[in-house]
Amino acid sequence: MTCDAAAVHANGPQHASAVRGRLLVVALAAAVGMVSFLSNITSTEQLSGQADVVLAARWSLSRIVNAGAVWAGLSVAAGYFVRSRWAAAVSGAAAPTMALLVHYSAGAVTGWLGTVTWAGDNLTWFAAAALLGPPLGLIGYAARRPTGVGMAAALVVPAGAVLRPIVLGTLRWDGSVPWPNALAGLVSSVVLIVAGVAGVCVIGRMRLPRSSG
Repeated sequence: MTCDAAAVHANGPQHASAVRGRLLVVALAAAVGMVSFLSNITSTEQLSGQADVVLAARWSLSRIVNAGAVWAGLSVAAGYFVRSRWAAAVSGAAAPTMALLVHYSAGAVTGWLGTVTWAGDNLTWFAAAALLGPPLGLIGYAARRPTGVGMAAALVVPAGAVLRPIVLGTLRWDGSVPWPNALAGLVSSVVLIVAGVAGVCVIGRMRLPRSSG
């Protein structure tokens, strides 16, 4: 086997893994966009107070899937599975943009979002994806490094999930709002914190050196 052939053979599994990772990011972006849209669909019963349990569940799901850590995670994951900083920056913007396109396209097709689907405040989210996606993609690229910097980069998203409810003060029962809203705020906060802590533990277990004794 020649040197070139050996290199191709060695890089084969890495290339396949990278392709699977990118396909996973595409699937996640599409799923986040669609679930985000579906969680915004309401009904007459929910609006009239006849389906408060369903309303609380829908609001809980909406707050979870629309959390900043989830959308930032798309950009970070996209940057992790590419092989250059430039690709990481581009992918970091492309992943949340794809999720937004799925979200608003579903709204346009079904008519749920009306005539303002591609106008007004909705365009702000595309601008946010274009501005914040590239640096988040670079964070994902940095997370590949087996260094302290790489470890810190890998912890950005789970740490954000933990800190968000604490900083915003949503980890409590808000008696000033109807109970479905209060329950959704509390449930989504608990889910984000638990998911963030689990992410920190998994990353730490994968990346920290294990003692042989």
